[in-house]
Amino acid sequence: MTNLFLNLKLLVICVISSLGVFAQLPERVLVGYWHNWDEGSSLPFLELNEIDERYNVICLSFAVASGGDPADMQFNIYSGSSYNDTELKLDIADKRAEGKVVLMSVGGATGSFRLTNETKKNGFVADMKSLIQ
Repeated sequence: MTNLFLNLKLLVICVISSLGVFAQLPERVLVGYWHNWDEGSSLPFLELNEIDERYNVICLSFAVASGGDPADMQFNIYSGSSYNDTELKLDIADKRAEGKVVLMSVGGATGSFRLTNETKKNGFVADMKSLIQ
């Protein structure tokens, strides 16, 4: 199982770097997850532009495999907000312009899946590339 997660992380890094969006990390790194859900007052939904400016590596969480199919990766913004894909893309561009690294995180606590053959691997890569673009 550990090898699967390591291979998956390496694959995502390769996809990101092949798209030309992987940036050089700063000397000091503060990594955080931007979550796309709301858990009330203890963990409210925030737009990407509302997160603490000290974070310089931001992982968007989480792209998940719809129905466990890694060729059908989806990333959905919290439906209880008016924040939308266009605003998220603009906020990502703003964060990158500030020199921050924005990554797409895959899976999460309940979003595991397996890439058991070449077809699934290729489908996952193609779908993630499309999702990231």
